[in-house]
Amino acid sequence: MSRAPGRVLPVLLVLVALMAGWQTVLSARSVLGGGAARGVSADRQLTISEEAKEQKLIARARHEDSLLVALDSAKLPPDPFRPRPVVGPPRPPKPVVVPEVETPVVILSAFDKDRPEVVLGMRDKSSGRLTQGAIWEGWTIVLIDRTSVELSGFGKTVRISVPNQM
Repeated sequence: MSRAPGRVLPVLLVLVALMAGWQTVLSARSVLGGGAARGVSADRQLTISEEAKEQKLIARARHEDSLLVALDSAKLPPDPFRPRPVVGPPRPPKPVVVPEVETPVVILSAFDKDRPEVVLGMRDKSSGRLTQGAIWEGWTIVLIDRTSVELSGFGKTVRISVPNQM
């Protein structure tokens, strides 16, 4: 008899543990499975969950559609990457301002039949010695003679008189 109580206690503990485990499994199934513990079949359970998902999607789509209808295209915030075209009367073109071109003056002229040279000046600067065909400040020397220098540039041709030389 002394051996019987020693064996009964472990068997009793194992039975209590099995019962507690079985209760835990049943509780987990009822929570995770929804209505499975209440006698609802698995197929019916799947159909109910699909219908619920579909109803949620329909409600969400209606809500998003109502938001889209509420936003009129004129009330949308401006997109900084696609500016809206300005609708209105066209602006008159800005007048083209052509800067006044300053004509150079002859500072010095050295006339020789073979190689005439001239020194031109404009504002605070002056050229080096220039010969016929040379370009200075956009002006091309067309002709150098004893009394004048002919320059061409900026769409016009000018004749500049040579200062009196001794």
